[in-house]
Amino acid sequence: PQPGSNVSTILCFETPSSTEWQPPGSDTPFCPNWFVDISSTLGIKIAALEEYAPEVRQWPHARSIQAVQALAKWRGSSIGVNAAEAFVLARHIMR
Repeated sequence: PQPGSNVSTILCFETPSSTEWQPPGSDTPFCPNWFVDISSTLGIKIAALEEYAPEVRQWPHARSIQAVQALAKWRGSSIGVNAAEAFVLARHIMR
């Protein structure tokens, strides 16, 4: 936090193939409290991910195309939309 900073919101994102590797009790579990409806842009997200072919794995790996789609649909189902991105709100300053 700096006087005059224009950053008002800090969101922590979920990292497939990293978040689920932490052992129980080692850190705070990812419990999202901020969601963004990505129903209309999920295809763009998947196309962008496909550009990083060396990072993508085969199903059932958490970083597979199918797993990323499933996670988006799961997060969407928790808020009543087709697909969502989930975050944890770290800070929000009302201006």
